[in-house]
Amino acid sequence: MKDTTKKNKNQQPFRSEARRRKVEAAKKRAMEKQKQAQQHAGENPEIEKQIDSAMEKIIQETIGEEISKEEAVREAVSAKEEAGKEENVKQENENVNQENVKQEEVSKEEVPVEKEEQEENTEEKSQEESTLKEEEYVKEEQLSEEEPFKESPSEEPSSEEAVASAIAVEPIPVTAEQIVDSEISDETGNAKKKLKPSMIAGAAAAILVVGYAAGALYYTNHLFAGSKINGMDCANMTEKKADAALKKQVESYEIELDFRNNESRTISGSDIGYQYIGSGDVKDVMKKQNPLLWVSGLFSKKNYNVEIDANFDKTALKAQLDGLDCLQEANMEAPADAQIAFVDNQFVIQDETQGTTIDEGTLLTALEEAVCTSQTKLSVEKTGAYAKPSVTKDDETLIHQKDIWNSCATATITYTFGDEQEVLDGMQIKDWLSYDEEGNYVENKEAVMAHIKEYVLDLATRRNTMGRDRTITSTMTGEPVTVSGGSYGFRIDQSEEAEQIYENIVNHDVVTREPAYASRAAIYSMTGDDIGNTYVEVDLGNQHLWYYKEGTLIMDTDFVSGTYTISDRRTPSGTYSLMYKQKDQVLRGTRRSDGTYEYESPVKYWMPFNGGIGFHDASWRYSFGGSIFMYSGSHGCVNLPSSMASELYENIEAGCPILCFY
Repeated sequence: MKDTTKKNKNQQPFRSEARRRKVEAAKKRAMEKQKQAQQHAGENPEIEKQIDSAMEKIIQETIGEEISKEEAVREAVSAKEEAGKEENVKQENENVNQENVKQEEVSKEEVPVEKEEQEENTEEKSQEESTLKEEEYVKEEQLSEEEPFKESPSEEPSSEEAVASAIAVEPIPVTAEQIVDSEISDETGNAKKKLKPSMIAGAAAAILVVGYAAGALYYTNHLFAGSKINGMDCANMTEKKADAALKKQVESYEIELDFRNNESRTISGSDIGYQYIGSGDVKDVMKKQNPLLWVSGLFSKKNYNVEIDANFDKTALKAQLDGLDCLQEANMEAPADAQIAFVDNQFVIQDETQGTTIDEGTLLTALEEAVCTSQTKLSVEKTGAYAKPSVTKDDETLIHQKDIWNSCATATITYTFGDEQEVLDGMQIKDWLSYDEEGNYVENKEAVMAHIKEYVLDLATRRNTMGRDRTITSTMTGEPVTVSGGSYGFRIDQSEEAEQIYENIVNHDVVTREPAYASRAAIYSMTGDDIGNTYVEVDLGNQHLWYYKEGTLIMDTDFVSGTYTISDRRTPSGTYSLMYKQKDQVLRGTRRSDGTYEYESPVKYWMPFNGGIGFHDASWRYSFGGSIFMYSGSHGCVNLPSSMASELYENIEAGCPILCFY
């Protein structure tokens, strides 16, 4: 009987030896790839950490219990190799086991040598087949080992790629469920127990418990993930980091002041020495956190408002405020009270004007408080620093006064003076009326008329044109001549105009009219150019006159004026207007005591322009012009040849300007 113990011992390595070789080859290849991955990863502890984590994951998924990393690599490689040949390996294991059983029986029972040799031949044949399969498998492993490690020449692998290169020799074509459901054999070929789903669930629960406990421990000195302090994100910060972040935020502080008219100015914290002192409120916030509830921070955000302890220079703050352009007196507008105005022939209340005048003391106090509390905006309006009007549109006394005036002083008189206008309306009339202590209107004509007469006198003084200087161009010399004095021009009849104004007030009239005039001119003008282009130019020095009608010379003639050497007979200079014209009149001098006249001269054409002085024919004279007027002139009138007097009479009209000058 041959000794088969050695053979049996050597036959077992078909599985164990082949497995050992495969494990060694896989281990070698995995270590090389891990080394290459680490070279690509460099000294990156994060990648190394991921490699270790991934290897642990393979360990747990492969055997479900704590084993060494070397054994995990072997089992991961073996799982891959055995996955595709599982049925063959099982069959081979069964054959080997059967052969072992047979050998044991043969050992116990002495069988014939022939039978033993036959069985030995069978075993040798089986051994040869196994050896061939083993050599074929080792050859495949060698080819796999010789396959070069592929990498991109220009790109370094990511941390995930480095981990995969280190622990994933080749993708294992089995899932976790398959591993759990399949039998995992050890080196002796004996099947281990299956990993049950309850074991997986227990492991997952253990991981969750450990993770939760780690989070609770972490958040004992960290702010929750959704934490904010004064609107600043402080997620996962320690007290020290959160305090540093608050310091950085505080020292970039600035405050914006909002003024009226949509204007704003900014004061920077750096300009007022604004410094962060610190705050224990961050610690208080952390105390409010319950580390066991750290998971809630992952799903909700919470803002904590804390008081910041900071310091600033009040003197510097005042200097910054004083320097603002909108606080300069020249740029501020004072407020205005609501008032009554006369618009469209009625009294109305005009709203008060708020203005932009600021009480700097009030504003400074509010600003200091805002900076102390780290406010970033300050409405100047809300501080009450703006000066306020004393009377508003809602004032009851103002409203009552408006109603009274609308009942008694709504007349409007618009005077026309040529192209100019002047208005007398209720705003002035209301001041002429009388009121009782409660502001009610009291009729008093005498008082009203006194005010009206005063107004008319002022109007006449400003608007009368009578006696003003007037300048014309001398026809004789071509030079400008200024004529002073005379009665020509507009003159307001003050008595009549006063009565007319009172009537307009009583009737609440709204009228446009000229004032009542006692005399008029051809054209209204305050500059003296009121002669127009129809006038008589009387050159007393040269004893000649020219009559222009609408700019055209109608006639001219010599004349004899009043005796120059006798002052009360000298023809006065000045501008006048023709009063009227008459035919066949007798001109008489001063009446004597006996009833006779100093002289009586019948004339055919009489045209007075200055009281008893006028143009007329002088049939008793045979010559005109020259120097006759010096010693033998008239009593003051302008004596004309009869034919010239007739022509002038036929063309001139009352009101025509007469300019007399020497």
